[in-house]
Amino acid sequence: MALFDRYLGACVYDVVTSQWPGLHRALDTRIKLPNGHINFEKFWQLAKQVTEFIAWKQVACPFEKNPRVIAFLQASPVLTENTLALASFECEPPDNNPEKERYKALK
Repeated sequence: MALFDRYLGACVYDVVTSQWPGLHRALDTRIKLPNGHINFEKFWQLAKQVTEFIAWKQVACPFEKNPRVIAFLQASPVLTENTLALASFECEPPDNNPEKERYKALK
């Protein structure tokens, strides 16, 4: 059974990472163990979050759609992780050494 669980986990992992580009980096550092196995507890937590997200997407919005807001959101650029981090530091300056080093690297 354990072999099947590992195989199933690896298949689900491959499907998830192929469907959401960029997610593989987070999964590799948080879910994959150094020996290549999958940390099922963390993978289960991720699955719960994905399930909640899918359920949230299916909820009907009680507000009327505003075409100007939709146009703005569709025309807004998609920011990279580094650009978002830099914007965050500009709003709230870094207050510890790791944040200060990250801020220097981003500049």
